[in-house]
Amino acid sequence: MVDWQNPADFVLMDVAELGEGNHGETGFAAELRGVVAQLDRVRGRIYRRRCDAVFGDARCRFPASDPPFSIEAVVNGGEGGAILIDGDLGGSPEGFNHGRLEFLDGAAVGLAVDIVAASDTGLGTVRLSLADSIDAGLAPGDRLRLTQGCDKGFSTCRDRFANSQNFRGFPHMPGSDAALAVAKADGVHDGSPVVP
Repeated sequence: MVDWQNPADFVLMDVAELGEGNHGETGFAAELRGVVAQLDRVRGRIYRRRCDAVFGDARCRFPASDPPFSIEAVVNGGEGGAILIDGDLGGSPEGFNHGRLEFLDGAAVGLAVDIVAASDTGLGTVRLSLADSIDAGLAPGDRLRLTQGCDKGFSTCRDRFANSQNFRGFPHMPGSDAALAVAKADGVHDGSPVVP
């Protein structure tokens, strides 16, 4: 709490870190995270089947920013959580599922958002369903960059991107069925009570 006429006169009420921020037409809002939020941070690697690298980063080592995995497109229409773009994306639009979209000009220049799904409308356009709504005014002709996505599965990394040597998951780890298996082969071992 600060006396703005005398900034040296203040009272420290709490200590927090700034988290995610959002902006609107008249201001912005920032998330405040307390010291307990530090316990949620991932330290080290996570032991799981899916890859924990970001597609195209230094750990993934796949050239995701090179064509045909990253292309420029033009907005045809749409608003909020869905955008229509011209063209066919050079093949199957499903390759851009889990991808990333970045606006290169127009009212939303500099903004980026995750693509949930991409589908062909059959009318010479592709519909992109976005993870977050874009509130900036979109206009036909605005340019954007689309980067294909990865579902973090080993088969996708191996078959689609030929990048299995850089896969950052554990695809061959045993599942819960192996952990809960019993040595006896007779009877049903489902945890129910034994009836004489």
